[in-house]
Amino acid sequence: MKSISSPALAGWFAIGVLASAQAQAADISPVTAPVGPVVAPASLVPDHAFFGGLGLGVGYSDFSDQSLYAQGVSVISQGGVPYAYGSAGGTTYPSSGSDTTLTPMAQLGYFQKFTGTDWLWGGKLAYSYLGAVSTADNVAVPQAGSFTGPSPASFTGNVVVRSYETKINQQIALTPFIGRSFGWGFLYAGAGPSISQTETNMNGVYGFADINGSHYDITGPAANYSSSDWVLGGTLTVGGTYFINRDWFLDASYAVNFTQKSEGDFSSPFSTSAAGFDDAGILSGNFSGGVTTQTVTISINRSL
Repeated sequence: MKSISSPALAGWFAIGVLASAQAQAADISPVTAPVGPVVAPASLVPDHAFFGGLGLGVGYSDFSDQSLYAQGVSVISQGGVPYAYGSAGGTTYPSSGSDTTLTPMAQLGYFQKFTGTDWLWGGKLAYSYLGAVSTADNVAVPQAGSFTGPSPASFTGNVVVRSYETKINQQIALTPFIGRSFGWGFLYAGAGPSISQTETNMNGVYGFADINGSHYDITGPAANYSSSDWVLGGTLTVGGTYFINRDWFLDASYAVNFTQKSEGDFSSPFSTSAAGFDDAGILSGNFSGGVTTQTVTISINRSL
């Protein structure tokens, strides 16, 4: 019987160990590192907040439905004795103009998310300085009238306004809104009431009449009139916000505002003399008009 040498025995032992190790390795499954749940980034929009901001926009103001009525009534005297009574009146519609202006603004507001949803509600109070103006030159208000006395007659004429100027200066709007929140901000739309300061200036106002083929200056030196009023209106707004962080955000909005018609009146005495007659009376009238404004505004705001 042959004996197995020590080197051969060691070789066979090494082969057996290697085969056993390979078999165990084949039975081991690959190990995968555990993966945790995916966490969405936190929204920058607070659940609720008061806010305030300042901004600048572009405003387009359209002055519509302008109306101007003027009349004159007078007593015609000769040597201090009343001779005749005259009156005339009429209406015209000054051409409507428009104006585009830079519009600084400030706003205060509040919003709050509906519990468990991405929807929110809120409101803002916004002040804007529009400073828009429309001017119509040489507006003629046609006059038709008559006078009584020994020689009664009818006549025509005009009240002329050298410069008819309408303005909208300031506007305050209270706008409740509904919106939807996203991670970066929210979109919103709303509607509410407004109040606007309007102004009317009539410069260089005088009246004349054509009587029996002659042209007469009835009112003498030209007069100036000015009136300012606050009128109610309504605002529609859409916009969106972008939160830089949880404290600061940008607000971009588009708003259209409709005012009620502003109304005013004017009155002043006059006294003239012509052809041996004295004419003393009152030139008076009224005016009205509305304004539609559209503004696009961007503001920087801080939530509190």
